[in-house]
Amino acid sequence: MDKSIFENELLSVIQTWSYPISPGCENNLRSLINKAINEIDTRGLLTDISSIEKTKDNLRLILSTTTSIAKSQGHSELHDFTLRSALNKLCPIFPFC
Repeated sequence: MDKSIFENELLSVIQTWSYPISPGCENNLRSLINKAINEIDTRGLLTDISSIEKTKDNLRLILSTTTSIAKSQGHSELHDFTLRSALNKLCPIFPFC
């Protein structure tokens, strides 16, 4: 898969997420996406459909965990600190950390 197509697919996941995302959190998610794409590319997995799908699923897992944390803390949107909390729970999660 072309890296830019893969990036657009991953960005679509965060852009269509049902819970609001603060600008700072969105910037960090974009950085995570870039890191994941570079990891997939470095490992030569851009043509491996299962790795591509696993990456999308894991991004959704990161977002759903971040959303659960945000809701449990009474926040009406995702923030950097809720994303960090989610990553602390989930890492290492392929290919994000």
